[in-house]
Amino acid sequence: MKNWIGVILAAGKGKRMNSGISKPLHEMCGKPLIKYTVDTLIKSGISNIIVIVSPTNHDAIKQLLSTRVRYVIQEEALGTGHALLQCSNLVADGPTNLMVTGCDSPLLRHQTLTALSRIHVEESAYVSILTAKITGPTDLGIIKRDGYGNVYRIVETHKSKNADSAKEVNSGTYCFDSNWITSTLTNLRQSNVGEYYLTDSVESACKNENTIASLVTKYPEECLGINNRIQLAHMERILRQRIREKWMLRGVTMLDPNSTFIDSEAWIGKDSIMYPNTYIHGKSKIGSNCTVGPGSFIKDSTIGDSSIIISSFVQGSILEDHVTIGPFSHLRPGSYIERKVHIGNFGEIKESRLGEGVKMGHFGYVGDTTVGAHSNLGAGLVTCNFDGRKKHKTQIGEKVFIGSDTILVAPVSIGDNATTGAGSVITKNVPAYRLAIGVPAKIKEKPTE
Repeated sequence: MKNWIGVILAAGKGKRMNSGISKPLHEMCGKPLIKYTVDTLIKSGISNIIVIVSPTNHDAIKQLLSTRVRYVIQEEALGTGHALLQCSNLVADGPTNLMVTGCDSPLLRHQTLTALSRIHVEESAYVSILTAKITGPTDLGIIKRDGYGNVYRIVETHKSKNADSAKEVNSGTYCFDSNWITSTLTNLRQSNVGEYYLTDSVESACKNENTIASLVTKYPEECLGINNRIQLAHMERILRQRIREKWMLRGVTMLDPNSTFIDSEAWIGKDSIMYPNTYIHGKSKIGSNCTVGPGSFIKDSTIGDSSIIISSFVQGSILEDHVTIGPFSHLRPGSYIERKVHIGNFGEIKESRLGEGVKMGHFGYVGDTTVGAHSNLGAGLVTCNFDGRKKHKTQIGEKVFIGSDTILVAPVSIGDNATTGAGSVITKNVPAYRLAIGVPAKIKEKPTE
């Protein structure tokens, strides 16, 4: 929408979060709150976005969003009306309409913003408000309508009565005629606590007979904001259910959906099965026909098709197709596992690449290592890659057989088709087709078969 600017109010102190982290940066389903708002505006067709920040959270928000948006600093916390007024010079002589929303409404849908903007234009409104009908206590403003059903005022919650009755509430999302709202904000009166409220612009529009439009959302949760950790947890439950339903409708099986946790930016292929107590975090991508869990944790990793991850941790790693991991193994960041690799119970891999068909069936540690295709890593293998000052590399060739309890003291390389005896300590390079055995290992010719 070329004639629109999106404005996100993110300068509030968020005191009720009781946190050293600015509220817009708190995460929900693995994604900072403010990113939900930015992404929703963009999906609705508004790419020209201004974020109102405070002096204390400006740097952190800019680091997160970079050049996707423009920034305006509200030097003094004088309310939402004062915050919007700070960007008046950026909207002057520009697009004719503003979409204004908060940074703490992650359940807001882009379809709803599109519908609100359409009503705003069709009715030639000066201000349009997104509202919802709810029952029960709320800290949202209450919408007041006249006998003809027209909005004429928004009453702050502390002034309203009948907290447990049905009511129509303000979402904090508005559309404004940009020239009108800039003029109106300069004439707002301070509240008794010294702030200028954006909601007071509605009453001003009514008094001057300016057109006020509204949209009542069918999904009341869209209007919910986050002011404390309880509300954050409540909304996260709602969003996680949305995410689960999306993937189940796309062909993913979840044996116990309520114990399956999937972040908003994760992706899962069809015909994959998620067992209970499974966590898919960050921007993880799970292929088709995979089995994950029970009790698996996948973070910022790519899992190829037809792979199995049983009761294991996979972080910052890439797995190709037909890989099996676990139970109780840990792939640390930087691991690359090629197709048809098997890592059994209690294996730990770190900053290493395991070639196609490698087998590591039992407990062991492989760090800063390259393993060639079809090698067999025996139980108890340890790569000693750290000397107290520097990490060192280990290279294991193709079709190598590493005997149980072998210790490889890096830097060291094992040639193709070589073998190490059980319990050996390898401190020197082992040529291809040789046998290394003993402590320290001695290199011998492999027995002929």
